[in-house]
Amino acid sequence: MAPALRSLVRDLDAKELRSDVNFLGWGLGDIIRQENQKVYDHVESLRKNAKAFRFEGKDDKFAHMVQEVRSLSADEIKSTARSFAHFMALSNCAETHHRVREMNAARLNEDSPFPRKEDSCRGAIEALLAQEKMTPKEVREALMSQRVELVLTAHPTEINRRTMLMKHRRVREMLDEADRLKVSGLKETSYEIQELERKMQRELASIWASDELRRVKPTPMDEARGGLAVVESVLWHAVPSYLRKLDFEMQRQLGGEEMGLPLEAAPIRFASWMAGDRDGNPNVSPEATMRVCAMNRWRAAALLAQDISELYVELSMSKGFSPDVVSLAAQIEEAPDSRELYRRILYDLHERLNATARANEARYRAKEPAPEDVAVELEEVADVMIPLRAIHESLLSSGHREIAKGNLEDAIRRLAVFGLTIVPLDVRQESTRHMEAVDAITQMLGLGSYAQWTEDTKINWLCQELSTPRPLLPHGAAANLSKLGLPDTVVDTLDTVRVASQLGAGSLGAYVISQARAASDVLAVALLQKEFDMKGSASAAGEGGNASAGHMLRYRSQEQLAELADKFGIELSLFHGKGGTVGRGGSPAVFRAVLAHPPNTINGRFRITEQGEMITQSFGNKAVAELTLDTYTAAVLREKRYQHVLPKKEWREALSTAAEASCAHYRKVVRETPVFVPFFRTVTPELELGKLNIGSRPAKRNPKGGVESLRAIPWIFSWSQTRCHLPAWLGVAQGLQAAPANVLHEMYTTWPWFREIIDLIAMVLAKADTTVAANYDAQLISDKMADAKELRALGVQVRQELEAARAHILEISGKKDLNMDNAVLARELEVRSPYLDSLNVMQAEVMRRLRNGEFTEEEEPVLQDALLTTITGLAAGLRNSG
Repeated sequence: MAPALRSLVRDLDAKELRSDVNFLGWGLGDIIRQENQKVYDHVESLRKNAKAFRFEGKDDKFAHMVQEVRSLSADEIKSTARSFAHFMALSNCAETHHRVREMNAARLNEDSPFPRKEDSCRGAIEALLAQEKMTPKEVREALMSQRVELVLTAHPTEINRRTMLMKHRRVREMLDEADRLKVSGLKETSYEIQELERKMQRELASIWASDELRRVKPTPMDEARGGLAVVESVLWHAVPSYLRKLDFEMQRQLGGEEMGLPLEAAPIRFASWMAGDRDGNPNVSPEATMRVCAMNRWRAAALLAQDISELYVELSMSKGFSPDVVSLAAQIEEAPDSRELYRRILYDLHERLNATARANEARYRAKEPAPEDVAVELEEVADVMIPLRAIHESLLSSGHREIAKGNLEDAIRRLAVFGLTIVPLDVRQESTRHMEAVDAITQMLGLGSYAQWTEDTKINWLCQELSTPRPLLPHGAAANLSKLGLPDTVVDTLDTVRVASQLGAGSLGAYVISQARAASDVLAVALLQKEFDMKGSASAAGEGGNASAGHMLRYRSQEQLAELADKFGIELSLFHGKGGTVGRGGSPAVFRAVLAHPPNTINGRFRITEQGEMITQSFGNKAVAELTLDTYTAAVLREKRYQHVLPKKEWREALSTAAEASCAHYRKVVRETPVFVPFFRTVTPELELGKLNIGSRPAKRNPKGGVESLRAIPWIFSWSQTRCHLPAWLGVAQGLQAAPANVLHEMYTTWPWFREIIDLIAMVLAKADTTVAANYDAQLISDKMADAKELRALGVQVRQELEAARAHILEISGKKDLNMDNAVLARELEVRSPYLDSLNVMQAEVMRRLRNGEFTEEEEPVLQDALLTTITGLAAGLRNSG
């Protein structure tokens, strides 16, 4: 029988998460059993064997799993894989819900909206006042001046359909409702509890009956719409709620209302790369960039219009208006409400916002906007902020303080954070594209080949051109680039800058130059921006590469950038590419990672990407989104006066030695081992990933290139699917072995930067599994392959090195296991492992059948669906897979 809902409606204890998982698992299992008893039996058999293998040390049970999966038909393996993938997704729902539950319990009966812990604004402010002896005024000024910008990027790791994400959100909402019922004292037989059970079962049935797979490859516009959906459905509500709490906490700790957060302060902002990141993605065209900016302005205006409509209903006063409100109302020629002046102003704002929305919707749909809409279209934030602030001040002065501090303040705070664009769009392009464009121009002008010039010659010429108002292109050529006879890629690069120069105020964020290696790479972009009169809407930034030892080398590079910025009086803002994995720079422990940065490299300015599946994890739920915003704000605030541990000389030497040895071994294995590329493509789903509808970006920068041309994401993603996670740890053992063990242990216990590196690698190693990885070798390396012996030998070597990395990590950390005292990680692995193991076994089997041609014509699409299902399930289970 189903666990009664009373198992969800209970006092808080350590068994809650497991109860939630069991409840959801039983509900879905019952649906599967009713549809196909045989599939249900296979699910139960695999799950039990996986638990025996994982928790009881019975290695033979894994072999039983492999044998059982080998016996399944194509339809059975697809349905079984779907079962486990859905179980995994529902486990994520339960874990997110439990995370919120724990957060609420931590601040129960507290006088603060934030929990009492160091990685919250409450803890950060307390530490700055008590430990760092900052004055309340200094803390307030620090908060007012700091800027954290979270940049949303689309990546193939987010392979779930938006339909399924919405269904999972409803499951979490029902779990929330179940917890709320616990305080009502209802019996388990009450109508309310029974109805909630039926509602949950209906949702689970809908999930099982839905097609969870993408059937069409997403376009950049699809990805942009998905990112915007997160803002509209969650962040639009979470941001003002969070800022209201931050304002309350500042008043509570810093000394009253005058020490709160100013209404127009925006310590957290957002930006996006979706349909702006064209680095190696030919699908991101200038037209796509223009359309997504129009979409952002359309949706911003529509959302603000809803806010204004609610305020119109609320603010029905007919007296007590300030002179500023009277003046603003008098300037409005056509509006009702001659006595209710707040409504008169709000009516006008509502009409203009609707016109702005209509005009930009037309641009988004590649149509001409109506002239009457363009005539009253809002362009600047001040056009909305000034009247709202005037109404706010008028309400305060007329004795309506509580009304002023309600919905109106939320609307003002939204406007301060999201503006009229919701998320400014970054433009990202690879440096060689800019060089190609400038080279084409210099050759067209008869100046020779820019690409062949020395760096000094390039810089001298670029600086000369930047200092003169004279354009490079012939008069009128900028408006019709296609007639210049330039290569298509050059026209695309120039047209991107042209389009960017024409977008509305606030539409663009940074201009990011990937693979920037020299000063000329930045100056070339500055020249192109000057050519198209691109003023104030974009800035140039560089992006570094990611080597295997990058974590170790990055500390010194950031120090050097800070030293240069200080020398030349530049305000430095480092842009951190935070992937979901350690191999891509990911750091789930955001607070500790920020504090571990070198001193003078943050200084209240922090820009970082939130990518792929991490967007859903961080912002898919209002309470979790607020927690994420709190953590980032607290980390950057606390870092201002954090007592950084400065590395000793011998630490730097040990770090340099370890990084050099690690990098050398990584390159030796990846670049110099003859069978490495065949091994990678044989034992991972890299070849299959390119055929799946999981992102608009091609998997490779160069379709004909080898592993070196792979993007970071499919490279990392492929290894994570097999539970090998090679890019995160390869070379670690050799690096740590090259440096003195006693020095490394001292570094781990004393230096936060190094400890974060080790703990992050340990987290990935805890998710890795040599038995699972070895099964891919066993299933996919065939005796018929000419280099089968070498491939198998390399597989053995890789797994031995993985175990060596584990041993060295434990040795220098002094820990007993790779969880590193992380109870949350240990809990997640316990819940997920049986599902992950089963999906891995099925994935290896499906890959074997597809590659060996062991299928009929009817079975092939079924097996392809099964493969994508395992990929989806494993990505959901690993949670930081790419």
